[in-house]
Amino acid sequence: MRVRRRGFGVEDPAGKPASKGLRAAKAACAAWDSAQACCRIGKWVVAMRQAGVAVYVHVAWGTWDRLPLLEGELERRVHRAIAAKCVELGAEVIALGGVEDHIHLLARLPATLALARLIGEVKGASSHLATHDIHTDGQFFKWQGAYGAASVSPRALNDVSAYIANQKAHHRAQSLIPEWEPHVAVQ
Repeated sequence: MRVRRRGFGVEDPAGKPASKGLRAAKAACAAWDSAQACCRIGKWVVAMRQAGVAVYVHVAWGTWDRLPLLEGELERRVHRAIAAKCVELGAEVIALGGVEDHIHLLARLPATLALARLIGEVKGASSHLATHDIHTDGQFFKWQGAYGAASVSPRALNDVSAYIANQKAHHRAQSLIPEWEPHVAVQ
């Protein structure tokens, strides 16, 4: 980010000093490529690149009372509903999986989306689908109110993604990673 006090001059994109004053600052900012923006804040002229946000989160939550409700067609449709809601909200789904009683989601959040809103809307849409579209006979489906979330380093995305993709195998073999499971106590 380049900041220059008005009257002390600005730099053009090549780093050469431009003439002094706000008019020169606006001209210099206008010359920057389209990936950059310039604004005037009081007596300051600020030139900055557009936001580059890489917020990755691993979220896990369970069914009500950890009942084994996610099986067969219900599991597939709930996963599709979760992915569709993420896309609608602008979040990129990297991995989605789980077992009969809980879900894991690894997603990249956009700068404008709060984690609580993402999870609230994802849980709401998927539970509405399960209750009203799949279980039209009045069968019960509900998520637990809470969820666990942790940020994920870009370097760890492949490991966390593989863990989520292989949830069923990890649970069968009891090869769970406690920090990544919603119900396993971390020692």
